[in-house]
Amino acid sequence: MYPILGWVFVVLTLIVLPIIFGPAAFVMGVLTFRKRSKVHGIVLMVVSVIVLIISIILSALMMMA
Repeated sequence: MYPILGWVFVVLTLIVLPIIFGPAAFVMGVLTFRKRSKVHGIVLMVVSVIVLIISIILSALMMMA
């Protein structure tokens, strides 16, 4: 359940409220790392941070345009 929620939160980070869903995806990655698969948890944490940064940059660029 944690990996599925994590990936859903990653997608939502790109679409709406990156400040909320980005950290939520990271937390799901941590929970996946601890309780399920270490590799999948690490991948989820890294992707969530990258997508959060991209989403914040895109939001800033859209606000300046």
